[in-house]
Amino acid sequence: MGRRQRFHFVGAVYHAMARGVDGRDIFIDDADRVEFLNRMRFLESSTGAKVLAHCLMNNHFHLAIRIEEVTLSSLMQRLLGHYSSWFNLRHGRQGHLFQNRYKALLCMDERYLSRLIQYIHMNPVRAGFVEAPWDWPWSSFTGSAPLADDLSDFDPWPTEETQEFDLIRRAENGRISLDSIAESLRIETGFDSAALKARRYERSLIAVRRKFVEDSIRAGHNQRSIADWLGSTRSAISRFAQKVGSGRPDTVL
Repeated sequence: MGRRQRFHFVGAVYHAMARGVDGRDIFIDDADRVEFLNRMRFLESSTGAKVLAHCLMNNHFHLAIRIEEVTLSSLMQRLLGHYSSWFNLRHGRQGHLFQNRYKALLCMDERYLSRLIQYIHMNPVRAGFVEAPWDWPWSSFTGSAPLADDLSDFDPWPTEETQEFDLIRRAENGRISLDSIAESLRIETGFDSAALKARRYERSLIAVRRKFVEDSIRAGHNQRSIADWLGSTRSAISRFAQKVGSGRPDTVL
């Protein structure tokens, strides 16, 4: 089974983490950490991304990061690839530095994000490295940041079954707008909203329309609103929605 494609849209906020292969340290000394942070800040300035919180441990790191048009996958590939090459050259080693693929989860809502940032800052305290988060120099914790509340029931990696639709940027009615979903697909596929609404039936465009309907349903939109947005019929959307996730052939909308 292939990896599930990560949903991307401008303004998405992710919790991202990567660990050293076989649990080995990815930061040997302060020079390693400085290089990693310098590269991270360069990518912020060059891509428009914003690291809302970070913590560098010995064998892993955590980020809370808001992305723009450059996808998280591309950004992390640049960060981890550059740092791995630099680390291997500096320490005279070869091979993979990081274990498998980095782990990432879209933030569900503002409360989750607030507790996530506290969780990230409390990492060195939980590990017994320091007694208070302000004693660890390799995180974004500042004296003005809130102290952690009780995080005993906080799950930093909730499963899809326990998540609400996990998008941090939502419309006032509590769900991401159809225009925003279409914009994320434009960035991912090159098909804009005009193409989605056009009466064209190329296989590649039909697949993007299918993804639009799937993402819109997951975001909580009803079939009538999706049909109105696409300029299609409700019955067509209904037939198509039944096929989402079923593996049956695409429906022409």
